[in-house]
Amino acid sequence: MVTSPQRLFTDLAGAYDWLNSHINYERELGRIAYNNRVFELNGFLRRIEALGRPQLGLRTIHIAGTRGKGSAALMLEALLRASGLRVATYTSPHIREYRERIRIDGEVIAPELFVRCLQRIAPLDENGAATGLQFKTVFEHLTALFFLAARATAVDWAVVETGLGGRLDATNVVEPGPVLLTRIGLEHTHLLGRTIPAIAGEKAAILKPGGWGVVSAQAESEGAMDIFAQRARRTGARLDRAADLCPIRRVTPDASGLRVVVEFEGELLTVGLPLYGPCQAENLQNALAMLSRLREEGLIARAPREALATALASVSIPGRMERWPTAPPLIIDAAHCPTGADALVQALEAHFPGTRTHLLVGMMADKEHDGFFAALARWPGWRRVVCYPVDSPRGASAADLADCARRHFPDVTLCTDLAAGLELALRIADKKDQIVAAGTVVSIAFLQDWAATRLTMDVQQDGPSETQSR
Repeated sequence: MVTSPQRLFTDLAGAYDWLNSHINYERELGRIAYNNRVFELNGFLRRIEALGRPQLGLRTIHIAGTRGKGSAALMLEALLRASGLRVATYTSPHIREYRERIRIDGEVIAPELFVRCLQRIAPLDENGAATGLQFKTVFEHLTALFFLAARATAVDWAVVETGLGGRLDATNVVEPGPVLLTRIGLEHTHLLGRTIPAIAGEKAAILKPGGWGVVSAQAESEGAMDIFAQRARRTGARLDRAADLCPIRRVTPDASGLRVVVEFEGELLTVGLPLYGPCQAENLQNALAMLSRLREEGLIARAPREALATALASVSIPGRMERWPTAPPLIIDAAHCPTGADALVQALEAHFPGTRTHLLVGMMADKEHDGFFAALARWPGWRRVVCYPVDSPRGASAADLADCARRHFPDVTLCTDLAAGLELALRIADKKDQIVAAGTVVSIAFLQDWAATRLTMDVQQDGPSETQSR
């Protein structure tokens, strides 16, 4: 008997419930193996073929790396749209709900389209005992759903961020085409390998024969660039360095963001980014370098430079140095690995030097805790570290985090949960100080809601505050 998708779910809430009944490796990364049996890419290809292979013929920019994938994806989305193109964008993880991962023309996918596309996938699962074509994981479902949505809306380009690694990632079913390889750092080492070259090798696998790529700046001593160059030689794919295509001439940080002067196609382009951290200048460089190569290949039209700068000036990246002007200010950052911690420190040094800062941190148990705290400790502005347990099966205990943090910080406190941690941080911080909450994406929605409520309270007590910068 063939199952009707309407019997399974008819609205978004039902779709989410059905989706959540499947395996979610994002909640179980510490307990799985990274191999062909678990991350079964050939099986995913067979399953998506049953949907009509919606990824084929879709012009795709595929992005892999440790740092800056999501930021570069959203900048590329803005640049392509400024070039008069319709764009579908796929990123992960989400902050509040699954729909956030899929954007069509700059907007989160409509609930109706999300449900309609998932209804096309659902019968494969429900009738899978006979066909063997069940989609296995939440990420597989969302990836297939993205391709269906991109096809249904007839976009000109798709910008696709890998979920984990690259070689075995479900997104790696796209046809050979342009790829962007961002900066590599230590992440998911129990899955991808414990060295930079090993991790770079997993990411480099998205560069295929018949494709070409742009690669971000890398730490030369760590070997990632060598791995990427080897992959390019082995596949015969052209690989350009973003720094060669679009050299950065000047970066000026202030309390509202970055002013970046970059050489773009032989002329200087000045961009005002409402984002924090020198790493965002690198992400901008990567996005502009990819755009330049697309234009060089004749794949997109050449939009006016002013239109490109205007589009970039409105890019928003929730959870990445997201600053709320509460009293004291709260900065929410998704940094959860040593590379992300280093970027956070660079941002604080550049934009808020000399500001007394209190760190509120919760992390997943499978992250590089010691490397994370070691990278943060390089900045002298910290005053106290408050550790809390993340509300997740993968969450590290506050005690374990505190034990690790004490190796690098003299003043460390633990608390029972995130709400208690925020209240403690408020008690110990002066209004001229700032609080940084980092360590995991899972807590961002709670932090945003708390900051919005707090900001409303501050306005009611003290009158209008400065314009909120997010």
